[in-house]
Formats: sequence, structure tokens, C-alpha cells
Amino acid sequence: MIVKINNAEADGNEVYRNTGSCKALVEYLRKEDAEKGQGQELFFNHEHSNITAAEVIQNIDKNRQGIGKNECKFYSLVIAPSEEELAHLKNNKRELKKYTRKVMDIYAANFNRKGGGSKNLSGKDIVYYAKLEDERYYKGTDEEVKKGEAKQGDIKPGGNIHIHVIVSRKDRLNKTKLSPVVHDKKLFHIEGFKLKSCYYFDEAYKFKGAAKELETHMEKRTGKTDEIELYAAYKPKIITEQPKQEPKQDKDKGKGLGM
Repeated sequence: MIVKINNAEADGNEVYRNTGSCKALVEYLRKEDAEKGQGQELFFNHEHSNITAAEVIQNIDKNRQGIGKNECKFYSLVIAPSEEELAHLKNNKRELKKYTRKVMDIYAANFNRKGGGSKNLSGKDIVYYAKLEDERYYKGTDEEVKKGEAKQGDIKPGGNIHIHVIVSRKDRLNKTKLSPVVHDKKLFHIEGFKLKSCYYFDEAYKFKGAAKELETHMEKRTGKTDEIELYAAYKPKIITEQPKQEPKQDKDKGKGLGM
């Protein structure tokens, strides 16, 4: 499972620049809409589905009181299951949207006060909009593009369903700044947020190993398991294999409909 906070420079994509309007990013996320026609995916948030691009731009751009001209106004996240995880979900878009809402609960709850202790926020306390995409595309920074094996903009092979999220830096009341990229891990621990999101997937969907790649990366980077162990309480103790069942008929499946 990839749960990622985008960076404009590292990702090599100007649309992720977040010191101005989110309009460029919103338009970028509509790149699959034309070919899908009436079956296109609209945006959704914690409580609603079928939200238009115009509403997203308006609500994110106006929720910036007290933020300086050159400061970040919003952040962009990606939630991308592996092929195995998508197969485990039977490519059910409804469930992936449900999981996204839980990830945003985890995101909000991960913010702490300077004096210590949680800010006690949930997904209902933040302003965010998410959009499901069926395909992933090669970027200029991908090794396949650098080696000439693929061109920037080409569709990547494999299971590609994933979610993009645009989340305002200010809370729903437009009062408190919430930055997930602060240097103080006590205020927001990025990898802790990712681990908790992956552990939740394992627990909720009876899967095993959604965070394995991230745990390996964290241990290799420091040579220790201290940070991983901080979040052991969120890790399922036992995950039992479930018998295979025939997929149920899902009226939303593959039709681009919200919950």
C-alpha cells in the first residue's frame, strides 16, 4: 500500500505546487473524465459524493485565511493499493473510497499540539476532496522513462486503481493551520500516519503485509525498529486467512459511482 504526501519538486510535476490556487491540480485530476463521459468519477469527501470540480476549487481556495502569499495552501495525497491489495478488494471502488475516508480520519487524528497530546481531530474537521483514477501514468522521474523504456504520460501496466486527495492546510473552521510536512515528528509523524493507514487496511480487510515495504524502508534507513515499534499498538496481532468467496454483485463496481 502506498500512502504518500506529494512533493512538487521531488515528483517533477508542477501541478502539485501548492502556494496558489488548486485549480491546476483539480484540472489535472480530470484527465480521464472526457473518455469516460457519463461514467466519469467525480470528487468525494468525508460526507458527500459526486462533487464537481468547481466546488472543489472554490472551497479549497477560500479556506486560506491568514496564510501568507508564498506559504502552502493545500496538500496532495495519493492512496494506491498494490495489485495484490486491489485483487483482495476485488477491485471494488466503493470499498476503496470507504478506506480513503478512514485514511483521512487517521490523517486528521495524527496532528498533535505543541505542548503534547492529540488535537483530537477527525476527517469531519478538515477540508478535503478525493478523486478515484483507473490508471497510473509514467512521470519523467520514473526509472523506466529515464532508461527510455517508457514515455512520460504512458499508462503503467498492472492494477492501477488509486485515489488522489486534495486537503486544505486550514481546518474546516478556517482557523487552525495543519501541516503534515513539519520537521517536528511530535507534531505530525508522516511515516507513523502511513503505518497506521496500512495497519488499518490489514485489520479491516483481513489482509497481511500492507505496511511491509514501508517497515523495511524505515528499518534500512536507521538500522533500528524504534519508530516502527511506536506504532505497534495499531498493528493487528493476528490476521487469519479468509476462505475465498464468490464476489457479490456491487451496483457501484466499475461504474464510477460514489458511496
